[in-house]
Amino acid sequence: MASAPCLRAIGGIDDRASLIEAMNHLGSEGHRHRLALKLRYYAMIWRPAVASMREELRATIREGGDEAEEATANLWRLDAVQADLQGIRSSSLLAFDAARGIMLARDGLMLGWLEEDEAWAYILDVARDVRRSYASWTAFGDDFVLSRNVWAGNGDPDVFDTVVALLGRNAASPWRTLAWDAGYLSVPAPVRTGADLVWTLERR
Repeated sequence: MASAPCLRAIGGIDDRASLIEAMNHLGSEGHRHRLALKLRYYAMIWRPAVASMREELRATIREGGDEAEEATANLWRLDAVQADLQGIRSSSLLAFDAARGIMLARDGLMLGWLEEDEAWAYILDVARDVRRSYASWTAFGDDFVLSRNVWAGNGDPDVFDTVVALLGRNAASPWRTLAWDAGYLSVPAPVRTGADLVWTLERR
């Protein structure tokens, strides 16, 4: 079961208001907006400038201190874009934010901070956006791993790689038993007024 200390540890969430603030941030722009701008910049710079930027980042890493960790992450992102790792240049980076949003909706419901209809309305809005953006569970899973790696700033294998792989191959997995093109997601979302929670279409 989710706990308030667990949510507090992952984002300073300790009540309904801070939970809704975090969910709405994921819904409006999340990590994907800031990181997509960074990746787009890395994709546009000329090759001589790429070499210069690499050296600047490496120098910051060698110096250590507070900026070294972010420089390490940015060096990985820069190299990933130059290699177009897993199609990173065309990724919306939506999957990681979507998964986090649904996780927060579930945790908020279990903690009693959200009503069931609030949580489901948010989850279904996320699901509609995800369905519009990916062609299959596999495509969503692949982009979840990629967008999480972009967020983390490294491609080191971790437990999430294992979980995504298991979801894809286990015959009892929801990814194998639930159709991607579930009919209820084709029904337009009802117009909601006065709702605190908002998941909007990803920003382009």
